[in-house]
Amino acid sequence: MWLLPRNPDDVSEGLEAKLNLIEEAKQRSREKTQPRRAPLHQHAGGRRDRWQWLSLGAVVAMLGIAIGLWPQQIVMAFPAAAKLYAQVGVKVNLAGFTIDHVVPRLEYAEGEPVLVISGVVNNVSGRQRAVPKLQLVLLDDAEQEIYAWSIVMAESPVAAHEALSFETRVPAPPEKAEAVEIRFVRSDEITASVSP
Repeated sequence: MWLLPRNPDDVSEGLEAKLNLIEEAKQRSREKTQPRRAPLHQHAGGRRDRWQWLSLGAVVAMLGIAIGLWPQQIVMAFPAAAKLYAQVGVKVNLAGFTIDHVVPRLEYAEGEPVLVISGVVNNVSGRQRAVPKLQLVLLDDAEQEIYAWSIVMAESPVAAHEALSFETRVPAPPEKAEAVEIRFVRSDEITASVSP
């Protein structure tokens, strides 16, 4: 049921209001049927940002893996990195050799004491390398150097993962000697200390 207007002005106002309502309804209907899209540059920016963050994360992950897997190569390329590895408890062996099984013993020859020091040098690198000289140092109880000498291990390079034994003698060693320190004569030294 429709009410009839009582005056002509009501008809024009009512009709105009109904037309506005119809137009608004059509507009809302068009808005609902059209998919809402962000402007192209905003949408691509969000995707681009996501890819940039993923790329950065991948680079950081690969760097972390490289730092964990190849510390020796990293320290060879960047020597200052050795301190960082040492701070986190990772020993980096640049020389490629270890000094193991060091045994100092005191023997007597013609009634005189002779300090005999033996041990093994292992090539722990994966390649053939020349063995650097060994420097042996006798230390007193305050760990002060009181006597030092060097020995040549091998004239020719040592194969990968090969071990060489050594033995050296010190006739009439100093009485104050309490320990021996053995190291490679190079800037990137490896040290082993033992008490006789």
